[in-house]
Amino acid sequence: MDDTATALLMTRFYQNLLGKRPGLESTMPKAAALADAKRWLRELSAEQAQKLAASATDGVDRGDRGKGETLKLSVRTDREQSRVKEFRPYEHPRYWSAFILVGDPN
Repeated sequence: MDDTATALLMTRFYQNLLGKRPGLESTMPKAAALADAKRWLRELSAEQAQKLAASATDGVDRGDRGKGETLKLSVRTDREQSRVKEFRPYEHPRYWSAFILVGDPN
């Protein structure tokens, strides 16, 4: 399981659950909060994921590669940038399908 995917999913889930997500007017029931977080993670672009992960860790890469190096958003050509914007690194179910609710969904 990817730690970054889990961190992003759980951050979004709790923002939904507590009503703390920008643009959210009130709290969400647990089932709706998790479903929204899963959908959001699936649709998240690589560029958005990288920026969110960097902001959550103050720019420090905590994965296997880089061991503590600062994340860098590289400058790409327009064509490369277009492919990155379209790439959805967490759309595969292995990143989000294991998360289920047990008990009362509200």
